Amino acid sequence: MDETAAPYPAWVGQTLIDDQLPWNEAAGLPLEMFAEQYTLHDSYWIGMYCNIGRDNAAILLVDWDVVWVPDAIQQQLAPDGRQLFLFIKIEGLHHIATTGSTDGGGLAREIADAEVVQIDGKRLMLISDNFGGSLEILFAGASRFLVFTPDRRPVTLSSA
Repeated sequence: MDETAAPYPAWVGQTLIDDQLPWNEAAGLPLEMFAEQYTLHDSYWIGMYCNIGRDNAAILLVDWDVVWVPDAIQQQLAPDGRQLFLFIKIEGLHHIATTGSTDGGGLAREIADAEVVQIDGKRLMLISDNFGGSLEILFAGASRFLVFTPDRRPVTLSSA
């Protein structure tokens, strides 16, 4: 493997920064419902983007572990499909915090668990990683989901 090669296709970051993701085609479902149907376990953090100049939202970007996705998603992948990019847009932000994050020595942070709880009419999303860190997002708005293969082909999230 070429150590200088980018780990992700250039379009992943560019469409995020240029605000070119097709959010009008996104699956709009509450994070609680997403968590009932899917897991982020063993997925890898790519990052979080907040375009505070345009809106009050955060976009989480995850290298989604295909081992744990349901058959309906597996069937949409090429036979050698081993990578999915999950974009999660969370609107109506109230607070974002990270705790316990330490230097992973250059390793990507693997997600251990994610959950959503209700607090005073808002939702708190908690994502913990295998290095002992966590991300907390308190929000009151909608959540939307987009999934793509590395060749930028959209993948449909199924409803249970």
